[in-house]
Amino acid sequence: LNTVLGKSIPSDSVIQGQLNFHSIRLESPEMVRIMEVRHPLIRQKEQELETSRSTAEAVRWQRFPDLRLKGFSRKELDGRIQGIGISIDIPLWNFNSREIAAAELLIRRTDAELSALKLDLALGVKEALNRLYLTEQNLTLYDEGLLRQAEESLKISGLSYKQGEISLIDYLDSLRTYNDIVNEYTILLYDWNAAKADLEKAVGDEIP
Repeated sequence: LNTVLGKSIPSDSVIQGQLNFHSIRLESPEMVRIMEVRHPLIRQKEQELETSRSTAEAVRWQRFPDLRLKGFSRKELDGRIQGIGISIDIPLWNFNSREIAAAELLIRRTDAELSALKLDLALGVKEALNRLYLTEQNLTLYDEGLLRQAEESLKISGLSYKQGEISLIDYLDSLRTYNDIVNEYTILLYDWNAAKADLEKAVGDEIP
């Protein structure tokens, strides 16, 4: 930890908790669908795309003529005439062509960025999930027998040493083998939790 954190852990610190392991049953397509719905970067980029579309729509509407309603009332010989008149302001010169082109370019660029982001995150999901499954398979081998066999072998060696059936060197060799297996299992636990953290980062949400 000091190596990773730049030796920032105080000497009197106490490490609590343990590395957990449980089987993840979600497949890659399902993980990708969760990522597309929940990942905050995707939601942010989708919001940017929606904003650019709204902006482009507003610019397009500025090309249409403005309608103005005007009421009138005047007195004639046979009485008073009242009515409503409509006037239209037609923009003969300014059709906002440049603004519309810029707005449409922004839409295409944002849409391309969203597609690239989804592709990159989906690749991260698949890589982390493959790493997670591979580590899980190795951990299963330890849980289903290798750890128990190592413990039983060490116990037998201990009893044999006490009864004088084997030498101290043989017992220490059994202890070293047991410690190596436990260390390998611990490293696999770390790798599994690191892969799970990478998967959650790629998905954008916690995985139960």
